Amino acid sequence: MAAFVGEFASGVTTMVFNYLLLALVGNVAVAAYGVIANLALVGVAIFNGISGDGRHMHDRDFGRFITYEKTGYFIKS
Repeated sequence: MAAFVGEFASGVTTMVFNYLLLALVGNVAVAAYGVIANLALVGVAIFNGISGDGRHMHDRDFGRFITYEKTGYFIKS
């Protein structure tokens, strides 16, 4: 339900902003906003993918070995 409310509010906000741009500037401003908004969504999706899967890549071997920088040895935990 929380995700639905968030997506619905985002859609309503975008619609109101589009009507405001259309009234003040015209079709070109709405088209430019659409392009910029879609590029921003692609960027957010890329960073969400990196953060979601990067965590597993970094944490896979974390804790397998304990390193001691002074001696250079690895001690199996």
